[in-house]
Amino acid sequence: MAAARQYEQAQRVAASSTDPATQSQALAQVAEVLAEDKQDQKAASVAGQARAAATSIADPARQVQILSQVGELLAKTRHSQQAATAARQAEKVANSINHPTQQAEALVQVAGALAAARRYKEAERVAASITDPARQARAKTRVAEVLVEAREYHQAERTAASITDPAHRVEALTRVAEIL
Repeated sequence: MAAARQYEQAQRVAASSTDPATQSQALAQVAEVLAEDKQDQKAASVAGQARAAATSIADPARQVQILSQVGELLAKTRHSQQAATAARQAEKVANSINHPTQQAEALVQVAGALAAARRYKEAERVAASITDPARQARAKTRVAEVLVEAREYHQAERTAASITDPAHRVEALTRVAEIL
């Protein structure tokens, strides 16, 4: 009972921030704690509030970061449809970023969130769209790691093997093998 009151108080404090980035980040952290405490329904509800607050963030890179974080959190709480929605929302924002390096970094986060939401083909599509080889490799490695965790071993191997840079490909395949 005391823990429930503490969560509610933390949620109220987080929601009281007038800065959308601070508010959404704080709400996401509360949701993360709730998820760790196996309160998945409440965590999903608070994550939804974080997602709503994130849409008002002026900085698109920060907005993508929080939306992707929320997407991964929702996936952990087995709310894969909501997770996919948050990740797709993050993808739209990421695609609006004009700076190539910032956009590539944002898309790495989106690929991870889509993979966590079990939207593997979308995650692979996003990862493949990244033109920076190192960031593309990071995105594909993250997707491959999630695929291994989901016991999609052949697809994980294919994803890791599709990395064009030999050094990054070896690193990704090694990470996949370590998880196995």
